Amino acid sequence: MIDFHFKTRSRKPLEEKFEIRLPGFQELEYEDTFRYEVNVLRSQDQALVDRSVIFDLQSPTLDSAMAPLEFTMRFEPLKPYKAQAELVIYKSSGGRWKFNAVFEATEPQVDDIININSPLQKTSSVSFKLTNHIKQHSPFQAYFAEGSAPEFGI
Repeated sequence: MIDFHFKTRSRKPLEEKFEIRLPGFQELEYEDTFRYEVNVLRSQDQALVDRSVIFDLQSPTLDSAMAPLEFTMRFEPLKPYKAQAELVIYKSSGGRWKFNAVFEATEPQVDDIININSPLQKTSSVSFKLTNHIKQHSPFQAYFAEGSAPEFGI
């Protein structure tokens, strides 16, 4: 069962505020505080989640056992991926709650459309810059739109 599903397009930040009520939590001790951690289920997804997901617990204490914990989550994926994780909440005097979460970044919107115009029997070219947002090699795609003449190539 998935408790939280955070979904956005790559390169489109998502910020959500949400509350978590702790099932079975009935008695609040005076000095109880709460903390959390995010455990990514597949190790190959860890770096992606670390780079793109930021949680913020609004307050480490509660006024009553019935009050929810309030979080702000910011999801800023640079490329498409889908990762499963557990959001684990710990109570200082003992107690642990696990919630299943999915982070899903879908394909980004097309960055730009470049039009190349040329008279018949003439060569034409267009130059443009590509900017990489991370410090490592990144693949990209360039292609002619559907309906372009098959004589053209990239």
